Amino acid sequence: MDIGDIVMYSGKRFSVRGFDPLGVEPRLIYLEDLETGKTTSVPFAEPSGGMPGRAGLRLVDDKDPS
Repeated sequence: MDIGDIVMYSGKRFSVRGFDPLGVEPRLIYLEDLETGKTTSVPFAEPSGGMPGRAGLRLVDDKDPS
């Protein structure tokens, strides 16, 4: 997951705006709602595979917010 990726969270589309650096606890991912422009943050974990993950947070294939 990278900054600018589009994800689904709680049934809405968000753009990934940033991540807390390693070592910060709890580590957060910062999201912007593509409909309203409001920002939110949600905690995420790094499973042993190294890819950030979050229950309910799913990467969408496209980066085009339209």
